[in-house]
Amino acid sequence: MTGWNGSGEESSGSRPSPVNPVATFSEVLDATRHEEQRQSLRALLMQPILFAGPSPGARAANGAGSRAARLVEEHFVLVRRHQAYLTNWFARYTGWTLILRSSSARLVKRTTDVDDATRGAIDPGSSGGPLSRDRYVLWCLSLAVLHQEGRQTTLQRLADGVVRLAESMPELNDAGCVFDLKTARTRRAIVCVVRLLLGHGLVCRVEGDESQFGEVGSVDCLYDIDSGLLTDVLYLPRSLDAVRDESRSGERSWLPFSLANSNGHADSEVSPRPRELEHRLIGQLLDNPVLYFDELTEREYQYWQSQRARLLQVVEEATGLVAEIRAEGVALLDPIGDLTDVKMPDAGTIGHATLLISELVAEQVRVGKQSPESNAEAAAVPMETLQARMAVLAREHKSHWRKNVSEPGQAAVLLEEVLQRLEMLRLVRRSRAGIVPLPAICRFAVDRKGQGE
Repeated sequence: MTGWNGSGEESSGSRPSPVNPVATFSEVLDATRHEEQRQSLRALLMQPILFAGPSPGARAANGAGSRAARLVEEHFVLVRRHQAYLTNWFARYTGWTLILRSSSARLVKRTTDVDDATRGAIDPGSSGGPLSRDRYVLWCLSLAVLHQEGRQTTLQRLADGVVRLAESMPELNDAGCVFDLKTARTRRAIVCVVRLLLGHGLVCRVEGDESQFGEVGSVDCLYDIDSGLLTDVLYLPRSLDAVRDESRSGERSWLPFSLANSNGHADSEVSPRPRELEHRLIGQLLDNPVLYFDELTEREYQYWQSQRARLLQVVEEATGLVAEIRAEGVALLDPIGDLTDVKMPDAGTIGHATLLISELVAEQVRVGKQSPESNAEAAAVPMETLQARMAVLAREHKSHWRKNVSEPGQAAVLLEEVLQRLEMLRLVRRSRAGIVPLPAICRFAVDRKGQGE
């Protein structure tokens, strides 16, 4: 889940009255239950795959005894405790499926936009950067290979199986996805995928260390496979055969969307029922940093206008998020700040650079508003302008930004990381004209007096 940080203070509230201790104790229990339900729901939104501890695989990926590993275990306990509430809430308000086993939990979401490639998985070997296309392909191939394995596998066996499977799919070669274990590039990508598998609890390291596999191809490791969790990760609401039958019968079928959604088509000719509209809107509110009204269908927007107060109340009570409504759309802000994998604003070099570039891009919105031209492309910032600005910023902040930022070509690398982050937050989009600012970026604009807009 990707979003923005909010700010605010919790109300201290009034001191409980001692007049009726039974009622007070009951209220405390209700409040505790509600808070645990909220924490467990937020945990699933942040990590749709949770597992019970101790998980050697997860601890190996996150660090033994790390706070992240402990939180995963604590959240899983809460999810198990409030299984009935969570299952009913997700089914009622989003149409998502919650699968629970004795040692794992898997929230199966129903996507609303299979074309959105801006918010992929996070590469565990990068500083919050998205997984590259090649590594995403290897991740999918690895899941397919593991599904055919037994209870254990080795690093070499997994790597060989992935490469063989890729070679059997000519469409991957046509798309430029070529893998060869003789190259360090492919081996390092395999290590990245294995760390993803460890982090999600899909495999558990029994013996060995895959960290040197990228440099020395002869390294091997032994892993246990969690076949139950693997099956849940590969779960789809509809079977591939059913979708293929629709295609053969002449019905309009879009394979990625049809596989991921039990109701079939993205834009069915049949008017969606109110419950389906509610699922789509709440799903987008929870899954997207911003819900822009101009991206809704006429029916969705009409339903939003009539049910806005109720929908926001449902989401805010269940998650603790706070809605910020503007003329162009709505975003859910997180006062706590832990329900996002990409923060804005954020610390560090990339966080600071993102904020500074956002200010420059947001200025174009002001200029666009004052311009007689209403076309969004007219407000696009040319890449050359951003590159020049980043080069200046790199020189100005080289003393407290990362060490290599002033080296040749590093400013361009940092700019690409910034733009990827802004795309993930739905604050900009790319076009042939350059970088087009989206309305929500105005939230980070700063006027000449230093006041936020």
